[in-house]
Amino acid sequence: IMKPNIKQISLFAIASSAFTADGYAQGPVPGYEQTVTMQMAIHSTAPGTYEKDENGKTITPKEPTYYNEWSKYNSNDVEIQYNEEWVAKIETWKVGNKEILEELVDEGVIPSITGWSIKLISTGAYEDSEFYLVKKDADPIYIGDYLRSWDQAYAEAYNETEVTKYDADGDETSFKETGKGNTIQLVKTILDTNGESYEFNLHGLLTTSSKFSETDDEHVSNGGTYKLVGSLDFPPVDGPVLSAAALDGPDDSSVVEGTWKISAAKRLADISQDYPEVLND
Repeated sequence: IMKPNIKQISLFAIASSAFTADGYAQGPVPGYEQTVTMQMAIHSTAPGTYEKDENGKTITPKEPTYYNEWSKYNSNDVEIQYNEEWVAKIETWKVGNKEILEELVDEGVIPSITGWSIKLISTGAYEDSEFYLVKKDADPIYIGDYLRSWDQAYAEAYNETEVTKYDADGDETSFKETGKGNTIQLVKTILDTNGESYEFNLHGLLTTSSKFSETDDEHVSNGGTYKLVGSLDFPPVDGPVLSAAALDGPDDSSVVEGTWKISAAKRLADISQDYPEVLND
C-alpha cells in the first residue's frame, strides 16, 4: 500500500486532506498561510565616467557615459595625441518587500504599501499555492499575475511511522501516524510588473522542513529559506522604483541574487472565500 509521505508537500508549504474523490470537499476548505520576506540585490552594468569635451575635461553638468574621446594639439594646432576611454562599473541596488509593494502600487494593485505583507497561501495539495497581499481589515489581493513560482527538481529526506493497536479480539482500537522531513527544491520564480517592461527570472534552492500529524491529517511546513540567483531582463528606462538598474549600457539585463525567508505555516480554517484562486489551480 502506498502511504502518503513528506515528499507530497507543495512548493513552499503543505499538504492536507481537504479533498473528496471528485475534487475539493464541499463547505469550508482549510488552508495555510506563510509570510514571505524578500531580500534581494540587483547588480547592473552602469556608466563609469562622465562626458568630456574635446580637451578631455569633464563637462558640467555631469552626464554619465561609457565612452569618451578627445585630442591634444600643439601650438600649430596639429594633433599630437588622440585619446579614447571606455569605463563601466557595477552598481548594486537593494530590493525587498518594500520595493516590490511599491511596484504593485504603480501597477494600481494597492493604493499604498502601508500595512500590506506578501503571503503564500496553499490548500496543501501538491503545487496548489499562490501569492497574495494581505492586510488587516482588508480583503486579500491575489498577485499571481505578477509573482509566481514552481518546482523544477527536488531532493528530500523523510521519516514516517504508523502504529495500529488491536484488542484481544483483533479489533482495531487506535491508529497513529507521525512523520517529519526535509526538502531541498530547485525553484523558478517570475516577477513581472509594468507590463513587458521587465521581468525577474530567478532560480534558487529552497530548503524547508515539515512535520506530519495524524491527528489533524495534515503536513505542515516549518518554513525555510529560498537562496536565489537570476536576472532582471529588459529593465525599465524610467520605471518608478527599479529604474536605477536600467541605465543605458552594453547589456539589457542585470544579475539578481538574494534570499527569501518563508515563515512556518499558519493554519486557516477556510480559504474558499478569500483565496479562491488557490482552489482553481
